[in-house]
Amino acid sequence: MGETNERRGADDRGDASDRTGLKHLGDTDDGGTQGRTAISRRSILAAGVAGAASLALHRLADGAAQSGGSSGAPPAGSPKAPAPRPRTRAIRMAHLTDVHLQPELDAEAGFAACLAHVQSQKDRPELIVTGGDNVMDVFEQKQSRAETLGRLWRDTLKRECSLRVEPAIGNHDIWGWHSRSETSGDEALHGKKY
Repeated sequence: MGETNERRGADDRGDASDRTGLKHLGDTDDGGTQGRTAISRRSILAAGVAGAASLALHRLADGAAQSGGSSGAPPAGSPKAPAPRPRTRAIRMAHLTDVHLQPELDAEAGFAACLAHVQSQKDRPELIVTGGDNVMDVFEQKQSRAETLGRLWRDTLKRECSLRVEPAIGNHDIWGWHSRSETSGDEALHGKKY
């Protein structure tokens, strides 16, 4: 209880600027805090809880209004609401992420086993979506290694998977971001051009 407003403000920010050496939004060069906008994890969580509570109250109120009040009976003289349609499935999909395919760790066999498992499900998915990091560390590899990893990924999918696959890319899938790749940036496959 005896804390000052100034101290509570420091706790809300978690003193990130002191631990990391990074300035907060609005810090001045002389160390002042004129115009500082401090966003803390606590304030973000509080806003999320408030939003969830608001949504829950709205849904409760909406449900009570649709059912004619809290009794659940429709108001006298109102038409009966149509029965809700049964839900139908739009699509069944599998999400695979962070495969990090590389030949050294026999990852091809592991990926093939994963694909076989997905395809053997009793309620088989129609689509596989990958979440990125499909191959291992292309960002720091020379072109020949990047091509080898890409070929391993494509060949394994072609050989082991009969489902439609929609891949997303992750940071490990983007060739040439690291100086070890020895790229100039002008190569056809450099960056996110593919």
